[in-house]
Order: sequence, then C-alpha cells, then structure tokens
Amino acid sequence: MDTPTLLAHLHHHDTALSLPRGACLRWDDADLHRAAHTGDPEHYALLGLAPGVRPWQRARVLLQVLAASQAGLDEPARAVQARVSRVLTLALPPAHVITVLLALRRLRANHKHTTRTALRFVLEHPAADALIAARRPALRDCFEHALGAATARGCARRIAGGDTASDYLQRRLLRFLTDPAAAPARVQALYHPGGPAAGPAALGEPVLAVETARPYRGGPAEDLRALHDRLDDLERQADALTARTGPHLPGQPLTAAGRALGASQFAR
Repeated sequence: MDTPTLLAHLHHHDTALSLPRGACLRWDDADLHRAAHTGDPEHYALLGLAPGVRPWQRARVLLQVLAASQAGLDEPARAVQARVSRVLTLALPPAHVITVLLALRRLRANHKHTTRTALRFVLEHPAADALIAARRPALRDCFEHALGAATARGCARRIAGGDTASDYLQRRLLRFLTDPAAAPARVQALYHPGGPAAGPAALGEPVLAVETARPYRGGPAEDLRALHDRLDDLERQADALTARTGPHLPGQPLTAAGRALGASQFAR
C-alpha cells in the first residue's frame, strides 16, 4: 500500500479496538495493518507518530509492532520499533495501551520486545501507581502475560518475602526494566492492594503530547527523514518526562537513552 493511502486511513478511521468477553479481538482493519507492517516495518512504525493519526490507529500500530516477530529485522530496524513503542505507550491514553496489552494476551502474542514494553508500561509509566490502583486486575493480567503466569507469581511471592534484587528476580524480571528499584513496590501493589482506589481520571490523558510537529503527508525520501526527526524530538520529550518521574537508563545522559536501545536491549 502506498503511503498517502495508508495515511488517509490512519487519519480518518478511528473505530475502537474491543475485547468482548469470551470472543475474539475486534480489530476491523487488521489485514491492512499486517500488510503495511510486512511491507516496511520501520516506515510503518514511524507512521504511527505522524501528526493527525487517530488515537485508535496509533494503538493499532502499537499492537501490530508488539504482536509481530522481529525475526529478520536488523538492529537499527529493531531499535526504531522499540523507540516507537516506548513513545506510543506514553503518547496514547493509558486505557488504549491497556487494551493493546490485553489484546496481545488474547492473541497469545509474546516476544522479548513485547515483554519489555509491557513490563515498562505496567511498572514504569509515570502514572503507574495511579494506574495500578485504578485497573489492578487488568494490569496484573498484562504483567502475567508478559512474564508467564507462573514466573510472574513466583516473582511476586519472592518480593512479598522481602526479595528485591536476587539473581532470580534479575534474570526473570529486573533485566527488562530501566528502573529496577521501582519494581518491587509496584509488583506488590498488583497482588496485595493497599490504599484507596484511583478514579477514572487516572486513565485519561496521555502524558506525552504527540500533535506538536508539522503535518506529514507522505512522499519523497526527505519526508521519511522528517519522521525520524520527529521520533528523536518525541523521545527527547519522553526522556525529560521520565527524568522528572523516575525511570531512565542509569549512568547515561537521558538524551542518549533511546539511541542506546538498539545496542543494549536486543543483545540480552
């Protein structure tokens, strides 16, 4: 599919993804997204950040990127996918991201990049504490899908017993995170609620504004460069946001965090 046609769809089709109880995921344009991702995974992911794309279309891009295998992708392409995923988990309303993560569970889709993105959303989102209080059962399901139920519950039991940094936790949970120190308290909150429940406002607005760049209409190669520049700009905003609220890669300048993804994440 050519870029202008795909962008027109991303700009105008805003039907929600839905997960009816006991039924299949309702994703009415799944074939279109799968075909676009297969044709050019890197460009497809970047288009999810283009100005004017509808929120539920951004959510579909996140779902497709996380559901698809990265076998055959080179390291730069994998790094772009990881960086876009990170930005989208902050640029979408949290309720949309939770729907995406639950959809992955319904699809039984899990890869290392899926696990990493899910765990960082559940345990490191700037509003993680409020989100856990508001949507504890759903986020616990996301956590257990990311690690596997037995492993997730094993980590929770160890943390409840006082473990915070054992080799067991490092190999099964902490290695996926940028701020391991924050994880134990939030894992405990997933399994042992305490304190008042958060209201629906916790699931409202995204924490990263994405509609702040010039329009992108598709076309020549220099416009693809503009999408890469846009990703750089949004990632700098995400770095600044998480610097204020907690998670970043220890020992590195924050602006280097995203560029380090390709070198550090996928070598594990």
